[in-house]
Amino acid sequence: MAEIVNKSVYMKKFDKFLKTGKYRKTPERYKVLDIVLSFNKHFSIDDIKTKLNDENYYLSVATIYNTLKLFLAAEIIKTLDFEGVNTQYVVIGVTSNVHLICTSCNKIKDVRDTNFITFMNTRKYTAFKTGHYSLFVYGICSTCARKQNKTKNLKNKNKNQ
Repeated sequence: MAEIVNKSVYMKKFDKFLKTGKYRKTPERYKVLDIVLSFNKHFSIDDIKTKLNDENYYLSVATIYNTLKLFLAAEIIKTLDFEGVNTQYVVIGVTSNVHLICTSCNKIKDVRDTNFITFMNTRKYTAFKTGHYSLFVYGICSTCARKQNKTKNLKNKNKNQ
């Protein structure tokens, strides 16, 4: 996964958005932005809240949620809506574009698939300019597959006795 190379690019973009929209520049908004930019993968409101609490910085969930709405409008982040998982967010241009989602435990693994990226970067659509893209692949992770096989083998063993 890519790392955020230059946080100042996102900070400047947010500054411009706040100024243009005549929003207040508050330390809380910039603290949440700093936390968001520290993630190099998808994250939830709970992840932000945990990081803030770890730093002894306390904000309400409503403040975090409203701040994320500003980041969405400023096109700093986007939402990732996975089936069966709370809403996840990701900084635009930072994470991989392929998300493997386990339908058993809801674990999400981000992977970088260079073939997919090459395909998408060479794909042209009529009257449409691609901004960013994601691919969601649903299935069973190796840990859950092992558990399911173990359970299946135990049932078969007990059935044969």
